[in-house]
Amino acid sequence: MANQNGPKRGEKSATTAAKVDSGSATEVDSGPATEVESGSATDAEKELTAAAAELYALDSNGFTVGRNVLAKQARGDNNRALAASIAALAKPSASAWLVNMLVRHRPAMISELMNLGHSLRRANDELDHEQLRELSKERRSLLNAVGAESRQLAHDLGHKVSGPAAVEVEQTLWAALTDVGAVAAVLSGQLIRPLSTNGLDSVDLAGALAVPGSLSESTNQTADSVDAGRSAAASAGAGADKTAAGEPRRRTQAAAGEAEAKRAEAQTNRAQEDEKAKQAKQAKQAKQAKQALLAEQAQRAADDAAAGLERLQQRMLAVGNRRAALEGERDELDERLRILRQNLDALEDESADLGRDLDTCRRTAEKARRTAARTQKRLGFDEPG
Repeated sequence: MANQNGPKRGEKSATTAAKVDSGSATEVDSGPATEVESGSATDAEKELTAAAAELYALDSNGFTVGRNVLAKQARGDNNRALAASIAALAKPSASAWLVNMLVRHRPAMISELMNLGHSLRRANDELDHEQLRELSKERRSLLNAVGAESRQLAHDLGHKVSGPAAVEVEQTLWAALTDVGAVAAVLSGQLIRPLSTNGLDSVDLAGALAVPGSLSESTNQTADSVDAGRSAAASAGAGADKTAAGEPRRRTQAAAGEAEAKRAEAQTNRAQEDEKAKQAKQAKQAKQAKQALLAEQAQRAADDAAAGLERLQQRMLAVGNRRAALEGERDELDERLRILRQNLDALEDESADLGRDLDTCRRTAEKARRTAARTQKRLGFDEPG
């Protein structure tokens, strides 16, 4: 369980980062990133980023206390601007907090997921549909495993995961599989709301991070690393082909007959190269036509999936609204029942009081009757019939 009394300003949190070299992501370190090193970042921004890293590493129950402690420390240092910024940091939703905890407490699993996302994006860029099918199966299996582990982690930290929160955790991790910006957002460990994707557009990160400005540099570096890795691989392959094809001939031609033979060989080679180029062009055109067809099919599938997701989200919203309405009716009925019980208790008390009064009156009447009878007897009156 994280310390609920709040962090001490100046302590360093472990760094979470995903580096991509030559098209492959490395493992995630043991905690969320604390700072984004950028020449343009001001000291105030760095201090706020460091404070946020400490704060969003806390258990959710200790967030408010920790935020108050950090803000009070900043005011004590006469840094009112930083204190105000810390006080304005939003408490993460249940699902965002759980994703932050996964990044901190289950780095190997998150690293595996991010590596899978990189492979999926590369296969999609290359239109490698066979690879996409295999990776999609692995994605479903890994997401299920991470979902189960997230529930276990929440239990270990003393929390219970609701159904909607579990869905939002999976949607957030799915978004990180499809978008480099979402990768950096998740690995920051400072999410305050869940992420989602339609599989086509970039993931909307507005309002998703505690300190949005701290992510811009790391996002660019992550995207640049991916592009640089692919470019390096392509350049290496092109350079090797160029070296093999353009190696200069350094032999000395000793006789005219040998020179003639070489000219004939060159003509033959040119004819062969022209034929190869023609075949390559035809193959390229066929491949482009196939890719266009596959891209159209993928677009239709993506549209269908996005429409299905929208329908499910609408249904979930309707269910949530209905549940809220029923809970309101239940609360109203509970209040009416409480009042009726109070009235019933009051009536029972009154009935008991009246019963006791009735018994007292009966005893008093009986006593008066016996007294009257004795008096009449002493006075010689007949007893009343």
